[in-house]
Amino acid sequence: MTEVDMLLAIALCRALLGIVFAVAVVGKLRRFTAFTTTLTAFGYVPARFRVPLAFAVVAAECLIVGLVAVPATVPFGFLLAAATLAAFSLAVLQALRTGGSVRCECFGADGGELGAPQLVRNGVLLAVATTGAALTLSGPAGSTNLPGLATGLVAGLVITRWDDLVYLLRTGS
Repeated sequence: MTEVDMLLAIALCRALLGIVFAVAVVGKLRRFTAFTTTLTAFGYVPARFRVPLAFAVVAAECLIVGLVAVPATVPFGFLLAAATLAAFSLAVLQALRTGGSVRCECFGADGGELGAPQLVRNGVLLAVATTGAALTLSGPAGSTNLPGLATGLVAGLVITRWDDLVYLLRTGS
């Protein structure tokens, strides 16, 4: 991989994760009560921990946005994003394993019931985060490659509408 390719890929990863987590933060804050209620539906979050956990999730997502925005902290942003996405995926798997019905409030709107589509989305985002982390460990962390940033922003916006895309593909609308 040439240095230009690496800079493009890092910028794409930064922008994609930045926009996805920024949209998630805004959505969760706009519908904070619905988000906290969703946490209870997982079945293992006691009611008294619901609000603190919701704040912790939003804080982690805010931190990811900030870390991937600042060139010197990009590797930490990728690593935190990977850890957060892994935790989200484990929570979805646990909900599916126990047979619970949990609504997806990932971006502040009801995205339907959690299931395989959200696991695929999280897997894609986890791959982006780990790729970004690997590239920044072997190259420059703070790429501001404009084509990479633009592509990442568009891809990030598409991912925030993942549940809508899944619905359209399933219904043929």
